[in-house]
Amino acid sequence: MSIFAVAMTISYQTGFFHLIFRWYGSIWRSIYKELTVYLVLFFSIRLFHTLAIPWLDGDGEKNMKVRFEAICRQFDNYTKLIPLTFLLGFYVSNVVSRWWRQFECLNWPEDLLSLLCVCVKDKDGTDDRAHRVRHRIARYLNVTYALAWRDISDKIRSIFPSIRDIEKAGLLTKNEYKLLMELNFHVLLKFDRTLHEMTKVQLQAKEECPYTRWMTPLHWVQQIMANEKREVISLLVQVANHDMQVTYLTNFMSELKNFRASFRRLFCHDWVCVPLVYTQSPAAECNRQVAAIATYGFFFFALFGRQNINQNRYLCTNYR
Repeated sequence: MSIFAVAMTISYQTGFFHLIFRWYGSIWRSIYKELTVYLVLFFSIRLFHTLAIPWLDGDGEKNMKVRFEAICRQFDNYTKLIPLTFLLGFYVSNVVSRWWRQFECLNWPEDLLSLLCVCVKDKDGTDDRAHRVRHRIARYLNVTYALAWRDISDKIRSIFPSIRDIEKAGLLTKNEYKLLMELNFHVLLKFDRTLHEMTKVQLQAKEECPYTRWMTPLHWVQQIMANEKREVISLLVQVANHDMQVTYLTNFMSELKNFRASFRRLFCHDWVCVPLVYTQSPAAECNRQVAAIATYGFFFFALFGRQNINQNRYLCTNYR
């Protein structure tokens, strides 16, 4: 079964009320904690304004209510100085476009497999070797999906918590699993000098490799197709359409290059987080800090500025 069988999003082909009150994948699930805290603080301040202040300053000598309402009006003016609409509008449009670009990076294997059928085809309809080669390459493509996506998606990692689970699923053979562990052994020794004191068995037990091990099955595909190309060239006299076969193999390698590039773009989206606001700051962390301060600052001022106070009391009525 292909890795694409895993559901990646939810369906919106439902009624209006069912869509509004949907919990999984909804905005309510994302903001219910912050919304609860905000509502509790907002109504606590309102109770303080309507009940606590009259109880603490019943005769009005301390002018607590007047001072509190002056602070509320001042905070309401502060909210007008924060361009929250611009910040959130830019952020939402950027996130949606980025999400769609990530989806476009999810390359489909059909283009490669359709070329594979003409590159490695049966000579007389009973060639078991060609069938095994095509099946092996298709399996390597699925292994690439599993290795790459488990480093990006928590849902895929829950399906394949370790490389051993990929082998148990039938996507890897025991020899291929050993080759991946050998690669992990050499890569860890090359990039982490602190692991030299560990034995080879201990290093191979560390299945998690922080480097681009997902490219290994694609290298195996390249080796298989290189062997196929050498075999076609060696049989120039026997094969009448050898030029066409070489062209198909060349197109397959070009499509394989695009297939690998799509995974690199997907990892770039995973590694580089989008800044929440467009500023001249050179660091994305500063961008996120600016957006967080502006957003939380706006709602902090709104806690007081959106309180229901008597505005008519402060209107000037002395007209000349």
